[in-house]
Amino acid sequence: MKGPRVNVLTIGDIGVLGGIIHIGDEAMFEAAADELSARGGRVVGVSSAPDESAARYGVDAVGRLGFVGLDREAARERAAMLRAAAAGEIRLAEGDPARGALDALDDASGVLIAGGGNLASRWPVHVYERTTLAVMARARGLPVVVSGQTFGPDLDDEDAERVAAMTRDAAWTGVREHDSAALARGWGARVHDGVDDASFLAGSDDAPAEPYVLVSLSGWFAGRSADVVEAGIARLLDAAADTVGPVVFHAHFGPVAAGAEPMGDAALHERVRERMTRESSVLPSGDSRGAAAIARRARLLVTSRY
Repeated sequence: MKGPRVNVLTIGDIGVLGGIIHIGDEAMFEAAADELSARGGRVVGVSSAPDESAARYGVDAVGRLGFVGLDREAARERAAMLRAAAAGEIRLAEGDPARGALDALDDASGVLIAGGGNLASRWPVHVYERTTLAVMARARGLPVVVSGQTFGPDLDDEDAERVAAMTRDAAWTGVREHDSAALARGWGARVHDGVDDASFLAGSDDAPAEPYVLVSLSGWFAGRSADVVEAGIARLLDAAADTVGPVVFHAHFGPVAAGAEPMGDAALHERVRERMTRESSVLPSGDSRGAAAIARRARLLVTSRY
C-alpha cells in the first residue's frame, strides 16, 4: 500500500529572465527535484520565471515572494505580513506576488530551501525570501529542511539572526563546506556537512576526444584590482593552453544561448579573453546537465566558482 503523496515546496535561485541563467543554482534545484521525485515526492518550485521553470523541469512552479526591490524596512514589514497571512491572521490581496507560494503551502508536506551560496548580506533579498518562506511553513506546522547551503561570508547581525533562527527551527540543515557547518552548529542547528548538491546531478563524465581547459569565473575579487586580477588570469590561461590544451569559457551566470550579448560572468570572460595571447572559445551556459558534462570532461578546471 502506497503512502500519502509528499508535496515539497522548494525554493532555489531559478528562472531564466532576459535569456540569462544561474546555472549552478539551477543545477542544485534540479538535483533536489530528481532526488525527491525518485522517492515519490512532488516538487513545486519557487521561481523568478514560473512558466519557464515548470517547462524546464516538468514541475509546478509559483512566483517569488515579492521582496525584490524593497529596502530593509519594507522587507521587514513584508516578512511580518507574510507570516501573518500564513498563520491565517490576515488575507493577502488577490494580486499579491506571494499568493502562489501561500496557496502552495495548503497542499505542501514540507518546505525545502534548496542549495546555494546566496544567504549573505550582500544579497538581502535572498535572505528575506528564504527565511520568510521558512517562517510561513512553520506557521502552518510544516517541516523545513535546508540543503547544501553556504552561510555568509558576510552576515550582519540582523541577517545572521534571521538565518540562525531558520536553521534552528529546521528539521535538518545541510551545508556544503566546513565554515558554514561550524557557524550553523554555533547557532544550535542540526547540521550535516556534505558537498554541493549539484554534485549529485546525473550527467555524462565520458572522457573528451581532446583535452581542454574549462574556465568559469566570478566577478567577485575580494576588493582586489579588476585590472590586475584579469591580467593575471589571462597569463595563467595562456600557460594552461600551452600545457594542457584549448581553453573554453563557460559562464556560471550568463546567456543560455550561443551568440547572445555577453552578460554576467560572460562579460568578465570576454575581458579576460581580450588579454590572452592564445586562442580561446566560448560555450553558452546552456542547461545544468550539459554544464555538468562539460565540467566532468575537462582535463583542467580554472574557476572562482564552486
